[in-house]
Amino acid sequence: MYEDFFDLKALSGSLGSNFSKTTENETVKMTDIKIVKVDKCSPYTFSCKISYSQENYKKVVVNYRRKTKSAAAQLVLQPEYAIKLPTGDKKKANILDLLRKNHIPKLNATFYESLFQ
Repeated sequence: MYEDFFDLKALSGSLGSNFSKTTENETVKMTDIKIVKVDKCSPYTFSCKISYSQENYKKVVVNYRRKTKSAAAQLVLQPEYAIKLPTGDKKKANILDLLRKNHIPKLNATFYESLFQ
């Protein structure tokens, strides 16, 4: 399961640096964005809304001058973790206790037990 996590921070660094300036030169904070719209025809742009009541999307162009199409084809997702992360002893004890008390269905018991092997 640990191999399903990818290093998106490294990916965003290789894509570009402008994730906050709109085409109207307004600053957009990523934490304020409510809706994101991505179009596959425009790989280096995304549109966003800051509120649900906002009518028009604001367009953000991500570092479009520095990247070429061949550079985009070479992007590779790097795994976030090289090894399985250990589960804490307290969490392990709590989950096994829930299994013993039948709070977790027996159907799922093998899954939870496999997490600690």
